Amino acid sequence: MADNEVKVEAEVKTPSKKKFDKNSVIWCVCILVIIGAVAGALLGAINVVTYVDPDEAIMKTITSNYADATEIAKDPSYVINGEAYGSISSVFTYKVNGAKMLCYYSVGRGAYDGTIEILFFVTEDGIVDNVSVYSSGETSAVGGKVLKVIDRVKGFDLKTIENYGQAGSADAQAMDYYVSGATVTTKGVTNALRACAYAYNKKMEG
Repeated sequence: MADNEVKVEAEVKTPSKKKFDKNSVIWCVCILVIIGAVAGALLGAINVVTYVDPDEAIMKTITSNYADATEIAKDPSYVINGEAYGSISSVFTYKVNGAKMLCYYSVGRGAYDGTIEILFFVTEDGIVDNVSVYSSGETSAVGGKVLKVIDRVKGFDLKTIENYGQAGSADAQAMDYYVSGATVTTKGVTNALRACAYAYNKKMEG
């Protein structure tokens, strides 16, 4: 090596690892726990505020349809499920001008949105006197057309139903509330009606 040449040696330093900061981790965990607790409390409060008691909602619907209804009471003995492609969630009895009436909270399966919930107001001798859609996810453009004419079921005699099985296309098309192009929704309504008929007829059979 020449005298005028300078040897340069680069010093390579290995970066040192940062020490584990336990306090920071604990602080982050505490923040996450607080956020979770606050979010849970808010959701719980929203549920409490927005919750609608089905029984209260049904009783209000009864009184809105029958202003002179008296002796409104929930009667589990009328809730009979079995063969129908649907089910009865609850039944209320009440009187109108001294005559006994029944309100069936019926859930029909097979609708476009899966199920459709309907209230059937039935006379003691099994005639559908009124009807109200309790809950539905059917589209307004198609299924909604059926729900707009569902009151055509008024006057229907539940005692005439003998087939409680799942409603098919032909069954749906035979109903007064059938709307062309909305067969699936009509099936759901028909299944709810059949569940109502099943519960009524089995109760009357004793």
